[in-house]
Amino acid sequence: MLGAAKDRPARTYRGADWVEWVIVLVACAVAVVGTMAELATQPHLPEKKAVSAAIAAVDTYAESAPGESARPLQRKASAALHSAWTALDDAAPLFPRAPWAGRRMTTLNALRDDVESAEYRFNVRLGDAAAHYFTGNRLNSDASSGLFDRMVGSAGASSGRPKARVLLSHALSWPSENLVTASRVAVATIIAGLVTLALNGEHIYWSTAFAAVALHMGGARIIQSYRAVNRLAGTVLGIGLFTLIVWASPSPWSLVVILVSLQLLVELFVAKQYALATLFITPLALLISVGGQIPDDPWPIMAERLLDTVIGVVAAFIAIWLFGRAMPAKVLRAQTSRTLRSAAAFISAPDDSDSRDSLYTDLRLLDSVAGAVTTEEGGSDAVHNGREIANIGYLLIGTRTLDAARRNDARIEKVRTLMLNASE
Repeated sequence: MLGAAKDRPARTYRGADWVEWVIVLVACAVAVVGTMAELATQPHLPEKKAVSAAIAAVDTYAESAPGESARPLQRKASAALHSAWTALDDAAPLFPRAPWAGRRMTTLNALRDDVESAEYRFNVRLGDAAAHYFTGNRLNSDASSGLFDRMVGSAGASSGRPKARVLLSHALSWPSENLVTASRVAVATIIAGLVTLALNGEHIYWSTAFAAVALHMGGARIIQSYRAVNRLAGTVLGIGLFTLIVWASPSPWSLVVILVSLQLLVELFVAKQYALATLFITPLALLISVGGQIPDDPWPIMAERLLDTVIGVVAAFIAIWLFGRAMPAKVLRAQTSRTLRSAAAFISAPDDSDSRDSLYTDLRLLDSVAGAVTTEEGGSDAVHNGREIANIGYLLIGTRTLDAARRNDARIEKVRTLMLNASE
């Protein structure tokens, strides 16, 4: 808000220079209240939702019969467990032993117990899938000893958010989805910025921000395209809302109420429905850019906002569809190779937590990349190979359950050997 105010001469709203500062302070307070509203009323709602989703996904997978039809359920259960652990890790207080953290830790520990129980069932089901895949028979967990419980519990379906060094090593390994996304954002923002400068635009950060927002989350190109179109549609509707505000010509304090309300609506919707949030972001940004006053002639600023949005969206489309068109398949092949190497490391040291965490991280990334490529290209050979490697990777972890149940088979060792050879 203050940054926007610096781009123009100091203005007043009908002689009330202090109104702008009131708007800034009140809007900041509303942003905090709007963002933290759920924390005050339902402090553990995100964690409870994530844990419930994980339990439901695992139950669905556990009740399914072994076979190819269960693989999507397996991937969904693994991803849900990862999300649940990550939510619980993020919710942990900075000082868990502090007196004021006791009640929070009690709730989080109860949720952790629920996730651990779901994770146990997931690992048992992985063992059943591995037994069916490698031997053609089902796993009889009732006949196992206490060793089975210890081994299954140690397998770990997810360890939550990976360590920073693991995330960085994956992100900085070319080609990776992170680097491809960053490259597209760089191309789009440079194009948008140069075009805006060539047109002598006053708000170059608008066009560059619009281009970056459409691309920064990555994913399939069609999904990024939808995001860009949503941005454009939200801006058009937002300009219409701004027009209504200008037509109403509100008083200074009415304008404060309008700004506060817009800020609150943005905070409520931006994380859940961005297309709807842009409807409120646009009039809020326009009012801020003119210093919190109703302009006598609103058409120039409205036209510039629309033009900058179009520039940003077109630049995003250029980056999406003309830059790195072959990259999704290359990223998939590279991620498949990384998963094979992680599988080899896990086979060599199945009790090492780092190798297990690295394999799970690669399996989740492989699922994500394969899903994005499937959306764009359908069931190509690269997608089929990636899915098959991911499935075998999960089953290799499931063989830890077989080991726990003392049910080794020569075919298991053969597949392990094949995975080791494929990773070389």
